[in-house]
Amino acid sequence: MKTCVFINLADAVGRRAAFEADFARVQEPGWSLTRLEALGPADVGALAGGLTPAEKGCFASHRAALAAHAEDADTLLVAEDDVRFAPGALALVEAMLAASDWDILFTDVGLCDLPTMLSLAGRRAALAAQGQFMLVDLRARSYFGATAYAVRGASKAKVRAALDAAIQLDQPYDLYLRDLGRSGDLKIATCFPFLSTPGSLADRSQIQSNETAPFDRAMTAFRRLMYLKPDLEACGREIAGLRAEFGTAESELVGAVFSVLAAPGFPLDR
Repeated sequence: MKTCVFINLADAVGRRAAFEADFARVQEPGWSLTRLEALGPADVGALAGGLTPAEKGCFASHRAALAAHAEDADTLLVAEDDVRFAPGALALVEAMLAASDWDILFTDVGLCDLPTMLSLAGRRAALAAQGQFMLVDLRARSYFGATAYAVRGASKAKVRAALDAAIQLDQPYDLYLRDLGRSGDLKIATCFPFLSTPGSLADRSQIQSNETAPFDRAMTAFRRLMYLKPDLEACGREIAGLRAEFGTAESELVGAVFSVLAAPGFPLDR
């Protein structure tokens, strides 16, 4: 039985209900859903490292999710409670892992690699219309986020050992995973178009500080646009709000240039 384990704080009752209801919409035969009670700051006080208590709790919760399901050879899907999956996502994740040798497959990530963002933006609509997906190797790319990802059954022991090696928690969980991919210790990819997207609850982070909020909002807007079935009206409202708050006449023109570069069919490669 393949498992999706979602990480949820004890007092986040609304998030739990929303996630369980949304997962029921996409659940397929052969998959089960399990809740892991997230570790809060009070649970991780003894852990060494320079992360904030909330970041330590996030890291330790993801590590615990894998440890709780490490003994079988089935695919494990790990999700935070503010993510939504596209219909058919579970079967597609399983098929992609079965046809490849990736250790970890993200169902979406926050990309910070502008050439990759432009290239993918120009291809999303055609891929989605044709029901096609591509796997993007993340080894040499700049990205963040670990809201939803699958671990190959045969890779669980390797991934668990890599996570257990983090005695000092000095790096947020998503960036720790990213560096394991960059070093070649793990093979990590994301599927595209994205099979999951940050839900509305992701706009109220339980971990990130307000200092990074504008950047997070912009990157989340892009992630939502690259989803298999984006809500274009909602994305438009988000982006309009960002433009009203931060936009200038010059930035509007720069943005218009990038909108052309990201258009389907534009000859981006020279």
